Amino acid sequence: MTKKRIVEELKNENVANADAVYDAVMESIKNVLMADGEVSLNGIGKLKIKDKPARKGRNPKTGATIDISATRVVKFGVAKALKEAVK
Repeated sequence: MTKKRIVEELKNENVANADAVYDAVMESIKNVLMADGEVSLNGIGKLKIKDKPARKGRNPKTGATIDISATRVVKFGVAKALKEAVK
């Protein structure tokens, strides 16, 4: 679902400033994720920050070994209720 679709749905529910509401919610999620490392969206799932360690990789074109630096990524785990609803 895109921002445009969510904003249209909010407008259908008579939310006056749908764009501002969407932006505020997304900013809040980002801020909590950066501060706490985890955001739980009840009934939907959980966003978590994971640290990936540095590792060795291989360039598929040349076969040369390369160093891949450590990084942080966001992982999403789907809630059991949502998994069941989709079945």
